[in-house]
Amino acid sequence: MTLSIDKYKRIYRKHPVPEVADYASELAYSREQFKNVKFAFLEQENKEKFIRSLTSNDDRVLEQSDIDAMAAEAAEGKEKLRVEKRKVEEISKEVEELAQEVVAKDSALEEQREVKQKLESSLEDVQAQVAQLQAEQNHNIEPHLAEMMGQSLQDLEKQLEQSRAELQTSEEMLTEVEKELLPQLKQDLNDKKAETGALQGDLLHATAEADRAVAEREKLKGKYNDKERLILWLKSSVEALERV
Repeated sequence: MTLSIDKYKRIYRKHPVPEVADYASELAYSREQFKNVKFAFLEQENKEKFIRSLTSNDDRVLEQSDIDAMAAEAAEGKEKLRVEKRKVEEISKEVEELAQEVVAKDSALEEQREVKQKLESSLEDVQAQVAQLQAEQNHNIEPHLAEMMGQSLQDLEKQLEQSRAELQTSEEMLTEVEKELLPQLKQDLNDKKAETGALQGDLLHATAEADRAVAEREKLKGKYNDKERLILWLKSSVEALERV
């Protein structure tokens, strides 16, 4: 059904269209009114929920024994937490000592390498001296000088053999340390790190459980106190009505 022009006019006179400039102010006013109504509704709804939770006869009312049990559970969790912390501290100390031992062994190996380099340098010097003496011996020299040079050559050969033996001993020591000691130290260090990681995970879990128990106890304890206050208020109200 279509509307006539007269009906449009009557509707417009009854509900005039606002000016364009008034739209913004009216929209802001409407939003403010909606916020106020929404706040009042939420406030009333929360009050209703709170009163219902206080007056309902459910199993959430705690006795003192329940609160004591929660406190005991929290204390047990804290004790476990302290035990785990002590374990972590002991493992950390062992790892630190092992790391210091590895550093000391590495320093000893470095000293052995320096000794080896010095022995090699000494061997090169001795070999050069031997070559020089042999070259000089090939020339025509006096008998007493040849005897002295022969003795010097024997002494140098003895020094050379001794230096070679010391070098061989140092190389064997280095090989033994590199093959046996270092891998074992690395394996022990990795084992300690893995054990420390596992204990840290247990520590975090125990901490979370202890915090959860304490929070649950405080929450339930507050709930118990609210119910007790409400019961006292209702009892006083009933007594006042009876006196009237």
